[in-house]
Amino acid sequence: MAIVNHQISLSYIPHRKGQSHNLEQKRKLLWEKLSDSEKKWIISIWDSRRTLFNISDFAKLNNATDRVLFVLATSTDSLSAMEICYIMLSKWYKTIHITTANAKLGFLIKKGLADITTIGRVRITDEGEKTIEALVAKNRNNRKRKIKYQIKKIKRG
Repeated sequence: MAIVNHQISLSYIPHRKGQSHNLEQKRKLLWEKLSDSEKKWIISIWDSRRTLFNISDFAKLNNATDRVLFVLATSTDSLSAMEICYIMLSKWYKTIHITTANAKLGFLIKKGLADITTIGRVRITDEGEKTIEALVAKNRNNRKRKIKYQIKKIKRG
């Protein structure tokens, strides 16, 4: 059996408030927990993700449900809960426990924002895409208002 490795490193990522200090160590542990088929899947989709969103959009999400929906929205296909945990950490630098990811996927499925494609794999629905796009747009507008306010404040004084 061939050993499947993911040739990335998170050791260069500077620590930010609310973020784990040992991202690379956690990434390696998660990688080892993935099945070989999940590892191959991660590598095959790594660069084919949707580019509509960025790290700033992810950072503004307030809860795990929205973050799981965000990860589904940035994937081109269905994901397992373990793949979501790995992608969330390795792309967006935020950890989530597998149990929490499974619970959030169940909630999203129940709300019609995601659906099951095969056993253990979930994808975002059209309604889920609309929901996350609206949430990201709202956060972006709030950011723009804060920046405009700061500019006015600086100009006044």
